[in-house]
Amino acid sequence: MTETEIRNRLRDAFGEVEYPPALTRGVRSRLDRPQASGHPRLVALVSALLAVTIVATLVYIRAGAWLPSTPSTVQAPRVPLSSPGPPMIPAQQVPTADLAVAGLSIAVGLMSDYNFASTKNGRTVRLIGAYADPARIVLIFRTLPQAQPGLVEIYDDRGLINAGGGGGPGSLGDNVFVLDQGPHPGSDGVAHLTVSIPFLQQMPPAQGNLSQGPWNFAFALKVQPATSIALEPRPSTVGSWKVAVETFQLTPSVIHLQLLVTGASPDSVASAVNVLDDQGNTVVPLEGSTSALGSGLHLDYAWARPGAAATYRLQINGGGGRYAASFAVPAPAAPTPDSSVVPKLPGPYDLPTASELLTLQGAMAETVNFGHPWQCKVISDTSGSSFLLDMYFRSKSGAWYLLGLITDLADKSYSGPGSYGVRAYISPLATNGPADHILSGSGTMTVTSAGAPFAGTANATLGWDDDPKQQVSVSGGWTCG
Repeated sequence: MTETEIRNRLRDAFGEVEYPPALTRGVRSRLDRPQASGHPRLVALVSALLAVTIVATLVYIRAGAWLPSTPSTVQAPRVPLSSPGPPMIPAQQVPTADLAVAGLSIAVGLMSDYNFASTKNGRTVRLIGAYADPARIVLIFRTLPQAQPGLVEIYDDRGLINAGGGGGPGSLGDNVFVLDQGPHPGSDGVAHLTVSIPFLQQMPPAQGNLSQGPWNFAFALKVQPATSIALEPRPSTVGSWKVAVETFQLTPSVIHLQLLVTGASPDSVASAVNVLDDQGNTVVPLEGSTSALGSGLHLDYAWARPGAAATYRLQINGGGGRYAASFAVPAPAAPTPDSSVVPKLPGPYDLPTASELLTLQGAMAETVNFGHPWQCKVISDTSGSSFLLDMYFRSKSGAWYLLGLITDLADKSYSGPGSYGVRAYISPLATNGPADHILSGSGTMTVTSAGAPFAGTANATLGWDDDPKQQVSVSGGWTCG
């Protein structure tokens, strides 16, 4: 397929949108490259649909016990370097639901977009994203049935990183793990990490539903730099307490504060430290912990960095006294444009709402009463015609997904109302649009109205890409256009 043909077919599918030459060259190389084993992408039915679907698929608050993070002599297990398989067209694949749980929505451009797989005892776990700065490490794992990684161990070149952690579920199959300590990078700003997951706890938890590992990953990760925050005046005493500021810094994702307080009890410092926004509202910390350190108490807090420039206020109340000082938080740095990254595609809030009567059962149990159709059209070339429906829907957890249905030319060419074989897929919503699909399969579609609007019914069974036994059935009525 020539570059001109790809451009014409993209224009037919999306309208008059300018796509950079680097993107179409990348699409062409992706078409010519064999598929990565064990992680299928959407297979198009005709060459026009292939170009369309490749572009379409490109695009807690929690507290944990803090442990001292001094360098450990415990060495990392020997793990071969994880491999992502063949290079992909650059795109942001981490779902927006995962970024929200991780507190990384404003730093999405700094998330390393991995696709590392580890299989143990017949179960595959993928590392699909990672981020690190001096205050935290964020890892995003994907597996189904939904499970929480148990006792995750992270090592760098100095050994085990000994700190508290937390996290929670995000998009379907995804779990976000956060460690309250950054790694030790080399002079190039890159840390070499080894991660081990000893077991998985099925969700919801129940006795006897542990899956034994370990699942291991080894990879290099850039540690995002931090800048110090100035405080005037700098606290030294608050009432009868002595206060030493060990760290007060701004990372791309958090405001990070570490204090050493002497003369206070653990109970008295539990609510002593607060950050207020420029409206006087208390900013809820992403994490906060207290631990004994010598004769004092070590306090460690992180608050989510705001998405725009702001003036915040730090308050410490205790020991019969009060300290307060304002500090400035600059706007996050704008991401550097990259012409090789797929342009931002329409999201659910860019599109009109349509009534639906779809039911999803199995690994994803949802009732879809309304959706946001993105593509609802007939696409034709010399091989025949197919009807394409791409529709966003919101799950009961709040995460967004794209459901795609394409009539299958292997059954017959689309010719208006009637019944057709169909290929189906589900993708989570990422920052630039739908990510690669996580579920795919086949079924039937009946078109009862061919335009103004299109309408019909569908019945399909989809399997999880890494484990087809994990299935989702889709049935009911749909409308679009």
